[in-house]
Amino acid sequence: MNYKKFLKTVVKELEGLYGREATVEIKNVIQNNNVHRDGLIITFTRSGESISPIIYLDSIFASFSDGSKTMDECIGMIASMRKEFKADGSLEGLATELLNWNSVKDCIYPALISVSDNKKLLKNLVYTPFLDLATIYIVRKEYGNAGNTSVKITNAMFNAYGIEKSGLHRKAMENLEKDGYEMENIMEILRSTVPEALRDELSDISELEAGRMYVLTNGKKFYGAAGLLDSKLLERCLGNMTSFILPSSIHEAIIVPVSDEMEADELNGIIWEVNHTQVDVTERLSDHCYIYDGTSKSVKMCA
Repeated sequence: MNYKKFLKTVVKELEGLYGREATVEIKNVIQNNNVHRDGLIITFTRSGESISPIIYLDSIFASFSDGSKTMDECIGMIASMRKEFKADGSLEGLATELLNWNSVKDCIYPALISVSDNKKLLKNLVYTPFLDLATIYIVRKEYGNAGNTSVKITNAMFNAYGIEKSGLHRKAMENLEKDGYEMENIMEILRSTVPEALRDELSDISELEAGRMYVLTNGKKFYGAAGLLDSKLLERCLGNMTSFILPSSIHEAIIVPVSDEMEADELNGIIWEVNHTQVDVTERLSDHCYIYDGTSKSVKMCA
């Protein structure tokens, strides 16, 4: 059974399971970097629900394709997932809070994404330009069975808040300052993550290769590249040290002090290679490096 037939079968089976109690539909969801995913939405119409969770089907289809789950087991798993949200009631609270400024203002954080790769997505989001990137805003909070939830602030949500965009940005930056950002030497990260038996081999890595590379991210390691927006943070961490910034993902950035041994073109090649072989497309930020100017204390495009 191919993917399209799988989707049709899932919808048909669920419609038979719920009858008039719910509506079942497949929605095409645009994610970061113009990635499209099929999401299943089951709405219990008679219960007066105003919001429904999106259940992504790609991993479920993979389980069906490799024979680890039958169609009946897939339907049962989907129904079980939807039942958890319905029983918990957290989604209704989420729907109400997301449109209330006082409820979400302390949970709003900035996030950086590419402008060129997100033209469709950005049409529906409130954002502020930053170099060739866009600062979008997310509500990040834990909601019952929904767990750690992040919701991008849409134009409709922003209009409901009744505030200026400058006020939204200011509050997001205030929250960013309390989000546990730190810059850690990559050697220390390697020492804490590799097996003890291999740690002696780290001494063979030259200072140029790793000892002077730093990782910038937040405490959650989630959309942590937004730390590049905080000039005070960068000045505190880097001072007058002019440095290359390698956007390793939307979640973190690697900082490398400028030296005669490194050139922007060489780093751009490394970034492109890593992005297209190691980083999930939805987590890519940019294929080129930036520079932190230690004199002006600002982030700039590399010339």
